[in-house]
Amino acid sequence: MTNAAEKITSKAINKKIGKRRPGDPDCLIADACKIKNDIGWVSKYKDIETIVRHAWEWHKHRFG
Repeated sequence: MTNAAEKITSKAINKKIGKRRPGDPDCLIADACKIKNDIGWVSKYKDIETIVRHAWEWHKHRFG
């Protein structure tokens, strides 16, 4: 995620990678099936770089 954001924004992101904290999950998986089933929403974009690019363009337009 941070690699995609750095690539799209051309800005470095300060990050620190460390050990898992107590209570952190082993892994995270995103699945949009529930929102699709509940209200029929489907994402227009499938890859993270396209999602970040669109969000970055919106942010630049809105906040300059």
